[in-house]
Amino acid sequence: MILARKVPLLELIDLKVHFPVSSGGFLNRRCGIVRAVDGISLRIMPGQTLGLVGESGCGKSTLGRAVVGLAKATSGAVVIRGKNIDNMTTAEKASERRRVQMIFQDPYASLNPRMTIGDIIGEPVMLHGLRSGKAAVEARVKELLELVELSPAYADRYPHEFSGGQRQRVGIARALACEPDLIVCDEPVSALDVSIQAQVMRLMMRLQKDLGLSYLFIAHGLGVVKQISDEIAVMYLGQLVEHGGRQVFQHPRHAYTRALVSAAPIPDPKIERRRKRIILTGDLPNPMNPPSGCRFQTRCPIASDRCRTDPPQMHYAENRHGAACWRTDELDALMPMATSPEPGPTIPVVPQPIADIG
Repeated sequence: MILARKVPLLELIDLKVHFPVSSGGFLNRRCGIVRAVDGISLRIMPGQTLGLVGESGCGKSTLGRAVVGLAKATSGAVVIRGKNIDNMTTAEKASERRRVQMIFQDPYASLNPRMTIGDIIGEPVMLHGLRSGKAAVEARVKELLELVELSPAYADRYPHEFSGGQRQRVGIARALACEPDLIVCDEPVSALDVSIQAQVMRLMMRLQKDLGLSYLFIAHGLGVVKQISDEIAVMYLGQLVEHGGRQVFQHPRHAYTRALVSAAPIPDPKIERRRKRIILTGDLPNPMNPPSGCRFQTRCPIASDRCRTDPPQMHYAENRHGAACWRTDELDALMPMATSPEPGPTIPVVPQPIADIG
């Protein structure tokens, strides 16, 4: 008996997104290239969540925008359900793009202030022909509002009448309106208060369980990513430096990841007092002129001469935990982890009442 191989829902193959930089003025010559995403290969299976972390400027949001088609790939491939987007017809692209949606970081700027909530959510339903007739579209809008724990009576209100958390729920409902398989979540809770973050995270986990969704979850905080992700990928200056499952938190194999984990607070004062912070010096290098060799070598406390000349490749251990580092085998001796690096509290998945305006 031959078992059918499970096809990834999304696969990125050596994806690069570069932006030309012009000098401006009369001649307006090209003076450089920003390598925002520079050779990323990843895959997301159906029902899986991949958490993508890294500091500001590392290219993670650009990668998310390239997945949904808002940023044009310079080279490489975006493959959806085994089909390369570049090889699809216009009709096929429209069908596949509908199934890959995005939740934006800013719940204030991502909603049209001139449209009611009902129009914002109903517009993609009508554009893609998912419901026919005004009554059917309105019924679908009410259904989606209830799905994100908002009252259907809010359909006639405008975005300025809602709080930040409620606006983000509207953004989630708009993404769900297209009946997607994959949602790119671009730091969906970073602009919200901590208590509201927990509510939105619980909502997203419940929706994933109920609807069978897959997420590409982009975030700064490792504690947030830990709660929702099956796999974690760490980016630095346009490239992946580490990729794996829970081992990324429990036993990081890259110096940069260890620094990120050490910066994440643990909700236990006794453990927190014993922890040793790994403080990186300097700023993120210029993506127009990245360092030679390992891109992290200008800030790495254990960089060797080889790190400054030879770019490391992603090497996976037997447990599918990969790291792009020449000194992985020496890391425990050179940068020991003082305590268990599990950051952040666990967020229980419990149903929430319909949110109201306070």
